[in-house]
Amino acid sequence: MNAENGYSTEVNAVRVARELVRQHGYEKFRLTDVARELGMSHAALYKYFTDKDALLDAVNAEWLSEIDETLEAILYAPKRPSVKIEMWFTTLYHLKREKILADIEPYQAFIAADTAERPFIIAHLETQQRQLELLMSQAYPDKNSSELAKLFLEATLSYHHPQLLLQQSTADRTRSLHRTLRVLLRGA
Repeated sequence: MNAENGYSTEVNAVRVARELVRQHGYEKFRLTDVARELGMSHAALYKYFTDKDALLDAVNAEWLSEIDETLEAILYAPKRPSVKIEMWFTTLYHLKREKILADIEPYQAFIAADTAERPFIIAHLETQQRQLELLMSQAYPDKNSSELAKLFLEATLSYHHPQLLLQQSTADRTRSLHRTLRVLLRGA
């Protein structure tokens, strides 16, 4: 088997897993079902994913990677730094809220994974910190960008933390987020 076929199998397994989680929920999702959909034995699927959690991690990592890429583009937008900070946070909020509203079962799998320190979650949080540090250094060049990034993340936690966001997902809190960000931007 060449590397391209292995990559294709992994990509297809992630796609199939996402659909099965949508249909049956992450608790009823099984590797044997994914293997059957791919026309392979579940033993063959173990070459790519060590267990159910590893495959779910790949599904969630793909989603977080899409978020990270979208947020990365904001860093280089031709806007004032304070505008980019607001755009960054509101985009993060909307992407996660839309996932809850349109794709609840995969989001539930993400929340279950979030309770453990998974490498893909750690990487996502590190990417967020790096992105915000860059924005903070642009907006406040004379301040500690790392500390400001942490402060803004903590102050806006209810708008992007998976479980807190789920609890308040039915209400659009965009206006509240903008007000919070404006207070933070003025006070920084």
